[in-house]
Amino acid sequence: MLQGEVHDDNAWTLGGYSGHAGLFSTAEEIHVIANMLREHYLGKRKDFSGRRPVREFFRRQDIVKGSDWALGWDTRALEGSSAGKYFSRDSVGHTGFTGTSIWMDLEKDVIAILPLEQSAPQKG
Repeated sequence: MLQGEVHDDNAWTLGGYSGHAGLFSTAEEIHVIANMLREHYLGKRKDFSGRRPVREFFRRQDIVKGSDWALGWDTRALEGSSAGKYFSRDSVGHTGFTGTSIWMDLEKDVIAILPLEQSAPQKG
């Protein structure tokens, strides 16, 4: 058995594991998943998980006192949030430290996706 030590400070704080590792896909594919979660959050569909689990995923947890973390998601902090100042406090996101970044404003019904920069194909 291999046993290592996590080098992600946030995961370490949460006991060594967490659902926030990264989003590795295209913006279009991440939008499909984000929109599905948004529709479940709003109660518009019931085919995957239903409204309650998604709302629990997006709810600020009190695992670390005073944090803005949800289950695998970040929520908009009052100051210094990567969501900026125009997203409501009722927003969830993932900063994309090693992948694509996403923020969903659940109050304003907005999804913003910033894909990981990829190098252009070489000519020639």
